[in-house]
Amino acid sequence: MLANFKNTVGDLFKAHDHFAQLQLVLWDLDGTLYDEMHFLEHAYGRIADRAAETSGADRKQAFDFLKQEFLAGGRQGLFDRFCETFQIPPSNIPAFLAIMRNEGLDSPLAHHPLPRFLMQLFGALSVRQVIVTNGHPAQQLNKIERLAILPDGLVSDIVFCDKLERKPSPTALLQAMAQFGATPERTILFGDSDVDALAASRAGISFVRFGLDAAAIEQ
Repeated sequence: MLANFKNTVGDLFKAHDHFAQLQLVLWDLDGTLYDEMHFLEHAYGRIADRAAETSGADRKQAFDFLKQEFLAGGRQGLFDRFCETFQIPPSNIPAFLAIMRNEGLDSPLAHHPLPRFLMQLFGALSVRQVIVTNGHPAQQLNKIERLAILPDGLVSDIVFCDKLERKPSPTALLQAMAQFGATPERTILFGDSDVDALAASRAGISFVRFGLDAAAIEQ
């Protein structure tokens, strides 16, 4: 339905009639609704602080390592490599994970402007909107709370894929569609990665890609 959608204001207005026919809009979180690096830089800074305090690691080197390794290879095994490189006891990893999942931010996360505009548009059209996100539920909820989008009532639900099957599995998308009685033809996913695109394809729904290039984020 919206396969050829482009990220311009003109195309937004051209797509309005299609939007009005939608029953359900699914949103990816990281790299789509906000810049994930904002969150990660804050959390990695706190982790580098802890590594410096407890193990004598150089704070700047520790922070730079976490950021560069994430961008190069994603989060899988990141803290194992971190501990090995800086000779930090692996017993610290649970504390690092706790920072990622529970740490607050000094300021709210900034929305990407286009998704925020679209969320308000869909809200005005009374279209149901659901966030469908990979990642540890506590960590993802922490980010969503920092975005402060729940109190405005635009989001009907949050589906944490890790409780079901991570994208690119379509399981979480199909569950959201079943929950709100939406058909594939009238459902769309907004995301920023090939993982999101593949999940949408497997669910038989339209997909719109925009946001930061998050190839590393979804690895």
